[in-house]
Amino acid sequence: MMKRIGLFAGMVVAVMLTVGCASKLTRQNYDMIKVGASTQMEVEQTFGKTHEAYGDNAWEYENEDQHLSVLFHFGEGEKVVKKDWRDGKTGDWLVDPPEPSHGRKFYDESGTTTIKKD
Repeated sequence: MMKRIGLFAGMVVAVMLTVGCASKLTRQNYDMIKVGASTQMEVEQTFGKTHEAYGDNAWEYENEDQHLSVLFHFGEGEKVVKKDWRDGKTGDWLVDPPEPSHGRKFYDESGTTTIKKD
C-alpha cells in the first residue's frame, strides 16, 4: 500500500514539474525583465533559447496555445530598452516604456493640460 502511495505521489510531482516548465511565457516572468537593466542573457535565462530573432535588436517569444506574444528590444550593452506584451485573445498590448501620446495639447485657465486624440 505504501509503495502505491509513493508511486502515485512521485507521478503527481513529475506531472506538476512537466506542466510547470511547459510555458515560461508568463506575466510574472515578463515583469521580472526590467527595461534599462536586464540583458539578453537574463531574457534567455528567463524565457529560454527558443525565440524569433529580428536582427540583433529584437527577440519575440510566442505561445500559440495561450495566444501570448512577448517582444524584447535591445540596445547598447545588450540591455532591454523596450518590451511589449500582447494578449492575442483580448488584443491588448502592454508596452514598457509606454508609447508617447499622439494628440494635440489644449490648455485651459486652470493650468491643466488635456491631450485630445486626433
